[in-house]
Amino acid sequence: MDQLLDKMKRPLLAKVNIGYFDGELKKLVVKAGGQSSLQGVADTFIPHILIISRGYYQEKLVSYPLTNKKELNKLLSLQSAESNEVSAVNLIEDNQTWVNKWQFNASVPKARIMLPESVILADSNRDAKDIVVLNDKGQTQLFVATSVRGLYSAAPSRLMASRLLFCQSSGLPFDETFCEIRHGDFAQWLMLGLIRLTFKNWHTFANTTIAPMDLKSMQRPALTSAIVAVAYLALTSVYIGFSQWQVERQLANGSDELRQALQLETQVSELRDTLDLYQSVTQDFSVASPVWQLLLPLFEQASFTQIQLVNHRFILRGQTQKATDILSLLTKMPNVQDATFDLPVSKNRLQERFTISFTLQNTKPQVP
Repeated sequence: MDQLLDKMKRPLLAKVNIGYFDGELKKLVVKAGGQSSLQGVADTFIPHILIISRGYYQEKLVSYPLTNKKELNKLLSLQSAESNEVSAVNLIEDNQTWVNKWQFNASVPKARIMLPESVILADSNRDAKDIVVLNDKGQTQLFVATSVRGLYSAAPSRLMASRLLFCQSSGLPFDETFCEIRHGDFAQWLMLGLIRLTFKNWHTFANTTIAPMDLKSMQRPALTSAIVAVAYLALTSVYIGFSQWQVERQLANGSDELRQALQLETQVSELRDTLDLYQSVTQDFSVASPVWQLLLPLFEQASFTQIQLVNHRFILRGQTQKATDILSLLTKMPNVQDATFDLPVSKNRLQERFTISFTLQNTKPQVP
């Protein structure tokens, strides 16, 4: 299936203006024999898709002590508005969420879709997790590696002169198997990365902040993008195929609601996270447990991300404007004993994150 999709996307992408910026704007073109190359362009060239060299953006992998995807997306949106960062949520584990962030330099030209070359190269190879890019002198110019937590990439330096040192500095396991991209094959790998780029990455790096181009210049690439997306999604998932049909309809109508259609997948993921929370709670104690009578007034003041029962002790994790008010309410409730903060309260803008535990006096929790 992957090979079939690759064959479908290649001729369609060849009709789109694809640029590459490494201090100088170039065009990624596909020759008659199917080979790709980077060529100089005239000043009038306007790319629809722009691949940006590693030296012209900042990239980092950070963790947040949040597992509520809705709250995390709000936080990332606020940070993006302040710093023009692009974020991608990768993994939620151990009450932590790992997020990749990119920030492009001011000198980078604007385009409808702006893609870091590390993301392109990571998606280009489906076999090796580690990639080494060589320059025209055969020297290493870029390390790229992927893990379950996210993407790592860096240019070599005195302290990171080898792939082994790069893996050690990034906390990644060293694997003898890796992909080496030579300078003469670099353009070919860029095109392959675009062909294999995931729908999540297309969505993440779609630049909705710049003014749209005129209809004539965007008609062919917009139609091409819609056909590619519909073909891919229809063969992988019925639901995602339906979502892409909405995207194609929005493109055809020239509507500003395109972003809403692309956010359908995120909304479904948020609902799934909420369902997981409810299921985890009911595994610990039933809905008939007296703890629900106690928590009812608290739901008006706090947002809970996790409720657990461990050794007959209830543990509440969530956030509110003032965590001490939640603790004060609990201590005043009948049958509540030993209510205390298990961890220090942490602040995040206008909210405080808390972990409070307590026991119920003369009442045994009802377990299924």
